[in-house]
Amino acid sequence: MAGPRGAVNKWMSWVAASMLAVAPLLLCACRTGGPLGEDAKSSFVTAHEGLDALAGEWTLVELEGRRLVDWLPPNWDDQPPSIVFGADGAVSGYTGVNRMGSKLDGAALVRGEFLLSPIISTRRAGPPELMHLEARFLMALQRARGFRLLGDTLAITPGPKASSTIARFSRATSGER
Repeated sequence: MAGPRGAVNKWMSWVAASMLAVAPLLLCACRTGGPLGEDAKSSFVTAHEGLDALAGEWTLVELEGRRLVDWLPPNWDDQPPSIVFGADGAVSGYTGVNRMGSKLDGAALVRGEFLLSPIISTRRAGPPELMHLEARFLMALQRARGFRLLGDTLAITPGPKASSTIARFSRATSGER
């Protein structure tokens, strides 16, 4: 029968082994980004830095492989669709017609995933082209499960390691807000 010292040593050995077993998992919790384009370099954003890296306003520049201007009606001069990430995970934005809101799932972000809670939005009507853009934009945000970040470009993807892009955003400058 082992004495108290043996039990403590056994417990300490178990704790040390557990920490060694968990350390690689914690290191793998870092999200590695893939290339944003054919010649773009990979970006690396740890899960811990995810919300800080995403915080701020992002302007939509491409949706489902089409440039934003290809979705807009002729002579359109309104505010472009955008998404704003708060440091607390709150998400708001503009669809081209309506305002929207959601919450970024912090637990999913730790796993390198991009997951929004159900999106709510105002219900104003607009021109058919913009209503179509809005519907596609909101569907894209809801089906996104991954993201890549390279400098001032954010791409949302169908999965954490997916090479395809659902939507691409550019970080808004203070003059754009």
